Amino acid sequence: MKILLLANADSIHTKKWCIALAERGFEIAVFSMSPTDTLWINEKNIKLFVNNRSKKGEHHLSKITYLAALPALSKVIRQFKPDIVHAHYATSYGLLGYLSKFKPFYISVWGSDIIDFPRKSFFHKLLLQKILKSSDKLMCSSQYLKRQLNDLVSKEVKVIPFGVDTKLFRPTTSDKRFSGITIGIIKSLEPVYNIPLVIEALNILKNKYKIDNCKLLIVGGGSLESKLKQQVNNLGLGNDVIFTGKVEQNKVVEYHNAIDIFINVSVYESLGVSVLEASACEKPVIATNVGGLCEVVEDNKTGFLIDEVTPEKLAEKILFLINHPEKRNEMGVNGRIYVIKYFEWEQSINQMVNEYLNN
Repeated sequence: MKILLLANADSIHTKKWCIALAERGFEIAVFSMSPTDTLWINEKNIKLFVNNRSKKGEHHLSKITYLAALPALSKVIRQFKPDIVHAHYATSYGLLGYLSKFKPFYISVWGSDIIDFPRKSFFHKLLLQKILKSSDKLMCSSQYLKRQLNDLVSKEVKVIPFGVDTKLFRPTTSDKRFSGITIGIIKSLEPVYNIPLVIEALNILKNKYKIDNCKLLIVGGGSLESKLKQQVNNLGLGNDVIFTGKVEQNKVVEYHNAIDIFINVSVYESLGVSVLEASACEKPVIATNVGGLCEVVEDNKTGFLIDEVTPEKLAEKILFLINHPEKRNEMGVNGRIYVIKYFEWEQSINQMVNEYLNN
């Protein structure tokens, strides 16, 4: 069976889906508006079609750019002759798929495409609804996103999580980098992830609670990097916060295992894959009780969920886990069991394969 994915080929989630499906015997092609390292494509005999019309350094491709790519997509469809066209992200690649008129047409929504986009204007919401209605199958990664979709369109929605490979993400002891407690974040450094609040919580731990044996490890790059470093310097935490910058995906598991307490205090989150990765590595998690995070953290069992998080509340939860190592260990073990039961990557692949075979 031939599957044509309309997706950003440089996304780790696209790579995971492509490789797993190719290993299951599907013939996979990707139509992408952004280039990527072709090594993983060539290794799995995946066809890559890049229509990169964006200017160098442009962060977001406009919808006009996607419209201009329609002739190129039509040509790829004629050449590749897919059995299914599957768009990942409703308002960009989904728009392309909708305009191609190809059937059967699947859409997987990712988050901001149905949370942010329809709030821009009535026209944006109407366009999104037309795209969603055109799909033969509609998928998302969490029950939270399913509820958002149900508010937009009356269609059946399949929930297929971005699962975690627990054979790869597993606990080790060899990656510990610092003595004492390491608090950790593995996220891009963008406003939605609320990282300044975590730095403020560390400052409270250091100055109010006099906790000296903890460090904050911030893994990732992004637009806020210089501002976050300035915040750290202003608070006198230069020796207590480590910035790694952007890291290769194959190094992420090492950083999870360098962390003792994982933090995710996003303003909103469609699911929370980094939380699942941390739990698979048996790390307790502290997260905001928003979006899909309440689906990946069992409150008081695999970690803590905080309503209306503040630096003070976050510092209190971290302090509790610092002072109760047995609870850290218990939550970590529970977290891995939870991921294996509900979010194992193999389960996600099986679900997707089933949708393809029963189109």
